[in-house]
Amino acid sequence: MRTLRSSATGRVVRLFSPAAFAASAVLAAGAAMAQPAPTLTPTQPPPPPSTTYKSLMDKGFEIKNILYLSDTASTRLATAVQPETVMVTLQKGPVTAACWIDLADWQRQTVGNLTCNVMQ
Repeated sequence: MRTLRSSATGRVVRLFSPAAFAASAVLAAGAAMAQPAPTLTPTQPPPPPSTTYKSLMDKGFEIKNILYLSDTASTRLATAVQPETVMVTLQKGPVTAACWIDLADWQRQTVGNLTCNVMQ
């Protein structure tokens, strides 16, 4: 690098040689490459909202199977004391849903707000 003083303005002008300019460009590129890349985490799909029996039926799911489980069998499966249960399997295309409904609710047909597990 050479330094010249302009006689008209009194300013100092620095002249870079082509080699110095190329070297600075290479160093700048190397510094840019040395910067850590922003970490991109794959976006996780949000958990499905709580799906109710009624909302699935409104979306066109069909009942595929209904299974009655006695209180003894329900308790054994859940490892906690459970009442008599009805398991309803719904399906629409490749999507399946399983709804575990208390037998008393099933008999009264108060199942609209009960949640179901949707499996893809």
